[in-house]
Amino acid sequence: ALASLKPGAEPPGEDGSGFDGSGVIVNEDGLILTAHHVVNGARSIRVVFADGTRAAAEVVGTQPNDLAVLRADGAPEVIVPAVLGGGPRIGDESYAIGNPLGLAGSFSAGVVSGLNRTIPLPKNAGNLTGL
Repeated sequence: ALASLKPGAEPPGEDGSGFDGSGVIVNEDGLILTAHHVVNGARSIRVVFADGTRAAAEVVGTQPNDLAVLRADGAPEVIVPAVLGGGPRIGDESYAIGNPLGLAGSFSAGVVSGLNRTIPLPKNAGNLTGL
């Protein structure tokens, strides 16, 4: 249910290194949920699925709370969507999987300490809300 993303790369590195983000397949159609900041302004987006399948992708939707939905031109033969539901509560364990700062396959664990927070963006660019 995980996919690695390489925004702005033309063509992508043949060795699969340098991925800039990650996403989660959220339905049987292969739609991918990722962070908007990962794909914002990208000239092109390449997706590498967990089985090694590679495809170009496009942004088909965004939300102001830093979410983006992608549709890949191709997908693996077998798609197993992530199970998403409910919502976090204060005190819940939380796990983040991604590729921050080019560190492919990063995994962090923590505890939800607050909900519905607002963070100001740099250079008076607005706020991220509902975090």
